[in-house]
Amino acid sequence: MVSIFQEGRQIAQITKPLDTWAFSTFFSPTPLLPQEFTQQMEEEGYLLSQPILTYTGTEEAWETSKDGCYVQFFSFSEEDQARSAFVLLQSNWDEAEGTIQSRSSSSSKHTQRESFVYEDIFYVYSRIENTLLLSAAPLSQKELLQDTVKDLGY
Repeated sequence: MVSIFQEGRQIAQITKPLDTWAFSTFFSPTPLLPQEFTQQMEEEGYLLSQPILTYTGTEEAWETSKDGCYVQFFSFSEEDQARSAFVLLQSNWDEAEGTIQSRSSSSSKHTQRESFVYEDIFYVYSRIENTLLLSAAPLSQKELLQDTVKDLGY
């Protein structure tokens, strides 16, 4: 059960999968602009740099690190390009040798999210519209990474 509050007042309560679907349909997350991403990551003490590799259609990209956590942010010119990059990541992990543990995923029309553990590294990939967030951390820093991703809204 999840309760949603606005200005200190409970405005909704999610108790069933259908409620979760309705909530994600009508209260979809908003993608960050690149400058919002960099500002928020700097405020959280992450070091910023430009990534060496990007994807086709990338307009702007940033790579950040802090205490073993790594977060990459990509802003694409088209939502389909972000969706294709996400699908490519999924297919690469589907072909990975070894055991992927604790895998969970969700998707809607404009969002996709996947998290899992592979060789003692916790990964979270999340797409909102034309943006893509890739993140990884050792299991010892899993909570820090989860908090960071949640604070970013991804």
